[in-house]
Amino acid sequence: MLIIIAFTISRQLWLLFTETLRTMEKNDCDAGIAGLQQENEALSQQVKRLIKAEGKLYQYQEQLDTQLKEYKDLYELNKELNTTFDIGKIYQYAVAYATRNLEYERAVLFERAADTGGYHVRAVDGYYNKRERSSVGALVIGQDDPFLSPLFAGVEYLICKADAEEKELVRYRAKLRMNEYFMCRLGAPPSPVAFLSVGNSAENAQFYRKVDDSHGALLSIGNLVGLISSSMERNRAEETIKYQAYHDLLTGLPNRALFADLLTHEIPQMQRTQKRLAVLFLDIDYFKNINESLGHAAGDTLIQEVAVRLKTGISLNTVARTGGDKFTILLPLIAHPEDAAGTAEEVRDTFKKPFVIDNYKFYITASIGISLYPDDGGD
Repeated sequence: MLIIIAFTISRQLWLLFTETLRTMEKNDCDAGIAGLQQENEALSQQVKRLIKAEGKLYQYQEQLDTQLKEYKDLYELNKELNTTFDIGKIYQYAVAYATRNLEYERAVLFERAADTGGYHVRAVDGYYNKRERSSVGALVIGQDDPFLSPLFAGVEYLICKADAEEKELVRYRAKLRMNEYFMCRLGAPPSPVAFLSVGNSAENAQFYRKVDDSHGALLSIGNLVGLISSSMERNRAEETIKYQAYHDLLTGLPNRALFADLLTHEIPQMQRTQKRLAVLFLDIDYFKNINESLGHAAGDTLIQEVAVRLKTGISLNTVARTGGDKFTILLPLIAHPEDAAGTAEEVRDTFKKPFVIDNYKFYITASIGISLYPDDGGD
């Protein structure tokens, strides 16, 4: 009996023990599964972050590739610009780059006219309809047009987006034949030398680069504007140097160097046509006395007045200032020596009217010598 009781107790204890083990194993398994689930979730989040980072890295790489290509294109453009001092070619390079490299549909470049101050179209690209091209080509923007006011005030560019409602920007949509566009200043305010407009028409905008104020768009257009502006400055500096090398700065007349070049050019033509060529040498009488009595400023004014009378009084002939009070006049295609003498008399007549300088009225005379080619020598 005791053996049976002991066996029964032992069996219950074993059952309790095994149940306890199963419970412990189940708890451990649940804890392990929970841990694995947390690790899996953490790994999943890390993978998502890596995928997102890889996407951004790819985006940055695309942007970098685009910028590198653009800088390469700008380098090539700069090489082309450095090969010419022709301002017309520089303008054409600018509009072509805007359409072909920056991928806008259209581009127009305006330059200030020296006589009116208005801005006239000098180069266009992307206008393949003849009527549109002719209309835009004839466009003139007045210097006092409110449309340009912000640019004269120092703003670097105007932007008309597709949804723009500003009155002046909307008004120029029809004029430029662009629904969205940039208008950029070339040259420093308050009187820019030129303006560059690039953009797209409403019907074709979807096929071209969008006009917006994103960093990339502003950087691209800014690089082009900066490069073209620098090329224009270089061109103007070169023109100034050339002008100063061949012109008298006081009167604007050709100087001795330019006169010599013109004379050298004319002599072969005289040989071919069997015509004479005459050079008149003019020297203002007693000019030193005017300088000493009225001062050098008055003397300079007198020289300028004499230059004006010579330019307006002798048509179709070259007048040059070759020294302080000395002028030369080139008379090509002279049939008879008397023709040169007649022109000399015309020059004398220009001095018959009095000169008025600093409220002083006085008369001056000039001595004139004549040399004929080939009568007086071949050089």
